[in-house]
Amino acid sequence: RFGLSASRAPVLLPLILPQLQQHYPGIEVQIEEGRTKQLESVLKMGTIDLAFLVPPLKDDSIECHIFSKEEIVLAVPKVYNTRSRSHPSQGSLPWINLQDLSDYPFLLYDSNNRLCDFTKQLFLKEQFLPVSHQTFKDIRVLIGLARAGMGILVLPEAYADPKYELDYYSIGPQGSFRSLGLGYPPGLYRSKATECFAQFFINLLNRKQSTI
Repeated sequence: RFGLSASRAPVLLPLILPQLQQHYPGIEVQIEEGRTKQLESVLKMGTIDLAFLVPPLKDDSIECHIFSKEEIVLAVPKVYNTRSRSHPSQGSLPWINLQDLSDYPFLLYDSNNRLCDFTKQLFLKEQFLPVSHQTFKDIRVLIGLARAGMGILVLPEAYADPKYELDYYSIGPQGSFRSLGLGYPPGLYRSKATECFAQFFINLLNRKQSTI
């Protein structure tokens, strides 16, 4: 019984489940989708065995194993022609300063999403204020609006797909990162199947990130 956010499910499940079935045909996975707050609640009740979470958690009784970091990047409509404002990088993406984008509108997750909290903290740290911004709940809406030239999107690197025909940039020369973790019910026994799935998930996700 595995929990993850509804926004990550379309990206991760087609990657994970077919390979899991190929390597471990005897393991059956039940999926629980929800926001981080909801996943924390069902973890505490023991309704699910583990969940893919973004720390810090609201409930510190939940056991959270941080296994990796993900970069948060900018997805910019090509019509904005921001390449001239970017800089080469040793990483996979060029980088750009937020301050150089202050005259463009931004597209943000709504306030109930962890990425919105991360973005607000980033803007505060960089003392950055976009000329305007709009918030939406659905990642598909956000990506669609960015593709239509409606604004710059802040999103995890896992969503930076070339098929969206957007320009992707690291934020600043060092990039901007957040932790990723697997959460477990407090004090409950972890079955061999749960441990096996957890390690499989971590290895697969780390391999995916190394190719981005």
